[in-house]
Amino acid sequence: MTEDRSFQQISGSDMPFAWGASTNVGNIRTQNQDYFGICNTFIAVADGMGGHNGGEIASETAIKELLQKQRFNTVKEVADQVILANRAVNLRAQENPNLFGMGTTLCAITYMELPLDPPKLVVVNVGDSRVYVLAEGKYQQITQDHSLVEEMYREGKITKIEAENHPRKNVITRCLGTNANVNVDCWEITARKGDRYLLCTDGLTNEVTDETIFEILQTYKDPQKASEVLIETAVNAEGLDNVTAVVVDIKEGEDQSKPIQISDTPTTYGDLFLDSESQDLKKPTKLYKITSPDIWKRNPPLSQLLKFFIGLIMAVIAIGSLVGHYAREGFFIAFELDDDTKITESQVVIYKGTKGGVLWFEPTIEKRTALLGLDLNNIELDQISEGVSFGTFHEAQAYIDEITSKDKPSNLTG
Repeated sequence: MTEDRSFQQISGSDMPFAWGASTNVGNIRTQNQDYFGICNTFIAVADGMGGHNGGEIASETAIKELLQKQRFNTVKEVADQVILANRAVNLRAQENPNLFGMGTTLCAITYMELPLDPPKLVVVNVGDSRVYVLAEGKYQQITQDHSLVEEMYREGKITKIEAENHPRKNVITRCLGTNANVNVDCWEITARKGDRYLLCTDGLTNEVTDETIFEILQTYKDPQKASEVLIETAVNAEGLDNVTAVVVDIKEGEDQSKPIQISDTPTTYGDLFLDSESQDLKKPTKLYKITSPDIWKRNPPLSQLLKFFIGLIMAVIAIGSLVGHYAREGFFIAFELDDDTKITESQVVIYKGTKGGVLWFEPTIEKRTALLGLDLNNIELDQISEGVSFGTFHEAQAYIDEITSKDKPSNLTG
């Protein structure tokens, strides 16, 4: 059931985990864009997205880059490895126009053993793939979804039932690859022998209730069998999406007499190595002046023709650089529209670049917000429909923060 959508790099038998993993394309999709990776101390799951083969490539790239390092001394080192995975996916997309916009979710768990401290587990998450724990007779979600609907639910804008049936529940607000920067949510948990963890994509949680997952994890003691039954249950429900489940049993750690403690608030590490405001974009100091050589008066030697064409190419490059800099300068806020979505249900996003684009330079999404059209008053709705321009990302974010800090009545009437 793995369909070759996994990367396993296991040496020896000194794993602190016992694990089982399964994945399935589902009943509707033709490609499985999920991918999972296993090594001695690191287990991860990714759910790719993007046209053509973009989703498949994004999830595989992220997992393989993530597992390049397997030993960590701090939580930040784990987050930094996720950030490297983000860079790898982002650079891969830049190299191939067919992969533009591809991205992937990622959730992972790693075993961290230090000389003077009890062993720890570090859980990381970007997107809406999830990590759960079965411990002390309870089934608990550790990670928090980075999705539009989940953020609306956490902010109290919609109920849990409304969130489960919301038409935009598949819109995520954070993932690997689509931006140069990414924030990584992290949890540090004491490793306890006998605790069971589940890493999964939303193909499982959208099809199978928490109660059923809890029952399966309790019933099937073998982690491989448990993962297979979870996948079968999801596919037999409707199986509308790719589905992946990795069940992890902790073999090494503290005994279970010590209570498990999981923070409600993650520690978040970010990466600003390509912050557009931290680097000065250097403009070309010289524009090449093209003068017509005397090729119409006499036959020029080959060397003169070569110099002429080199000068022409350099001039085009210089002009292209200026146009590209202008096209990518600044930010604006607008709706992410598609043909099937009303403006009241459209997501507000921060774009980098010039409204409408310049020549072949199109604006790109810098950040998705948790705002929909229905969250705006009429003035804001008109402004964002036209597009609101800003010189810096921080100015654009301040505009969003000002809107979200207000309590607004809905523009919809019953």
